[in-house]
Amino acid sequence: MLKNFIGPKYRLADNWFNNVDINNFKDKQINYLEIGAFYGANILSVANTYGLHNDSKLYCIDPWDDYNDYPEYKNQQSTIYNSFINK
Repeated sequence: MLKNFIGPKYRLADNWFNNVDINNFKDKQINYLEIGAFYGANILSVANTYGLHNDSKLYCIDPWDDYNDYPEYKNQQSTIYNSFINK
């Protein structure tokens, strides 16, 4: 699904639920809000699983600012944001 994705991938949407046929969502419109988009792997996985209906709306927000809780990404937010935008 995200074969050429560059950046960390955490718990993606295609494995949120056990024994759920993701194809059941092709005919269902969803509205989805993700807070904390980071590189965008999860929002892309939601788009390719639960958000397949043409009328689905997916939103994500992230300030792409440095956080004290994540020092490993300090001074990388503009690179992360640019990677997100170019997906």
